[in-house]
Amino acid sequence: MKRFFNFLPVLGMLLLTGCDGTFFGDDDSSTNPADLTAGMTDFIKANYAGYNIEDIEFEDICDVKYYEIELEDGPGPDVELYFTLDEVFAFAVTEISENALPQAVLDAIAQHFSGYKIDDDDLEKFELADGSLQFAVELESDDDDLDMIFNSDGSVFCQDDSDDDDDDDDDDDDD
Repeated sequence: MKRFFNFLPVLGMLLLTGCDGTFFGDDDSSTNPADLTAGMTDFIKANYAGYNIEDIEFEDICDVKYYEIELEDGPGPDVELYFTLDEVFAFAVTEISENALPQAVLDAIAQHFSGYKIDDDDLEKFELADGSLQFAVELESDDDDLDMIFNSDGSVFCQDDSDDDDDDDDDDDDD
């Protein structure tokens, strides 16, 4: 019986963290627009009319937690919207090709990461709420891969060490 009472706090923690109704956790996702707040849905309607919500989940980028809403509009590129935990729009993400990277980012990679090559299948442009741009680049070498986020001027914003569910094994082509 004593073991049961020792287990109760652990059970309580599991129940509280697993049933809070938020998008937190690696496996929590939804495609139900009703899961969004009015502010988020109003933002999507005003700025992304015609897009459909494909997925809603929680994402950690450079040690900052966001709500991620993946939108799809059919034949065009998908877009992912990121909102802070206070439900304020932070940035939009679209996939790009290497030739869309600013020369300053390419120069910084050549100068500071000469042993790495750019993974052209894993490049994204971040359009921040203030209008500035950042670029997520996966750099590959024989030894390891680096997930980097660069500012437009080529300076490193951060190295994203968070685990990403979109591993190299994911061959999904978003159209």
